[in-house]
Amino acid sequence: MNFQLLCLIIANAFIWASADEQTISKCDKNPLGELTFQLSGNSLLWPCDSTKNIYVQSGRYVPRNVIVTRAQLQRDTAYVALPRYKQGVPFTLGKVNLKKGLCLTKIAPYPCWAIQEEGNCQALQSVVDIAMDQNGLLWALDVGIVNTLEQPIRRCSPKIVAINTADGKVVKSIDLSDLVTSESRLQFLVVDYGKDNKPFV
Repeated sequence: MNFQLLCLIIANAFIWASADEQTISKCDKNPLGELTFQLSGNSLLWPCDSTKNIYVQSGRYVPRNVIVTRAQLQRDTAYVALPRYKQGVPFTLGKVNLKKGLCLTKIAPYPCWAIQEEGNCQALQSVVDIAMDQNGLLWALDVGIVNTLEQPIRRCSPKIVAINTADGKVVKSIDLSDLVTSESRLQFLVVDYGKDNKPFV
């Protein structure tokens, strides 16, 4: 390759790069901005202010203790796990609307407030992992232990709960008490289907 040809290639590359920079400068330099959602313990959706005040005054809501550890996406919705590692986590399974244009994204209890009651073994105690399957079922691993990082309290037996995201109804609950010991530390959940379309969890 001769020197003149090399100079021509470099010059063309510079022109293309300059054109690209001009194009980028005309556009939003952060195109992912509108697709980014920041979630925190301060962004919970409450039924009313009085309910929130009751939770705050009783110590059942401490914003800094509410953290999202897992998420599963389904179209414009994200389902999130909010383990009760410390006191002050009002609900342990939530839902977030990811529709474009929403500035303030709130985490709502999923599927409802009633299934989040701490101490009620028919409800969710501390969800540490979630998985969305091919049939639109959201599977939640509930370890049954709250305040894990402070003074662990076993509220209920560990279980896996399946919720139909089409209507928010619980369709399956699997008690894991016979499959674990006091030393067990459940962390992850995997769901798959066999050829007969039956789930393996």
